[in-house]
Amino acid sequence: MTKASLSLADCPFLAEVDQAAIDRLTLTGRVRTIALGERVFCHGDSSDAVYFLLKGNVRILSRDQGRPVPLVDLLPGDFFGELAAIDGLQRTGDAVATNHVEVFECPREGFLMLLVENPFLGLRLLARFSSMIRRADIRISALSALSPDQRVSFALLDLALPDAEGNGWTISPAPQMQDVASWAGTTEAIATGTLEQLMKSGLLHRRDRDLQIADRAKIQALIQQD
Repeated sequence: MTKASLSLADCPFLAEVDQAAIDRLTLTGRVRTIALGERVFCHGDSSDAVYFLLKGNVRILSRDQGRPVPLVDLLPGDFFGELAAIDGLQRTGDAVATNHVEVFECPREGFLMLLVENPFLGLRLLARFSSMIRRADIRISALSALSPDQRVSFALLDLALPDAEGNGWTISPAPQMQDVASWAGTTEAIATGTLEQLMKSGLLHRRDRDLQIADRAKIQALIQQD
């Protein structure tokens, strides 16, 4: 059964914003439907809207010497594109639909007015930016200090999300090896070989279209080995 789309009021960032403000925000923008593989925006675009993800999944990619590198997979309720809305500069990456997607496209003016009317959202943005910086620092350290196979394992753990039941971690859908290789700064052959070894060791399992992490602690121990 197809999951219903969220409303703006369901987005965690907008929690505690009164309904009247959400209604005003709704009038400033529009809902867009985006097909699998299409881009919401591209690196270098001059667009400055903010997008609230109402249905489906969006992958954010940065650019490394012109090559796309996956950063994060977004879930319904997330939002993205806020950097361009705040500083008015070009997009720093790509946003790609990884399945059927619905987004609310909020113009820059509407988003900035929302921040002015609800100052506590500014603190939420600061916390979000702090988390992004910490995440980037961890990735930089991983790329500089780990071996290629350790970087692949690190990438797989970073892509995994907790199961709905809270009993484990899953990458859904299973990533393309070229994406893992790009993130880890290695070759697709090494990424594939590392994945096969983790599966042979029983630390990863295929489950339909997903990858399930069987023992996160053991994979972390492999990453930390000298």
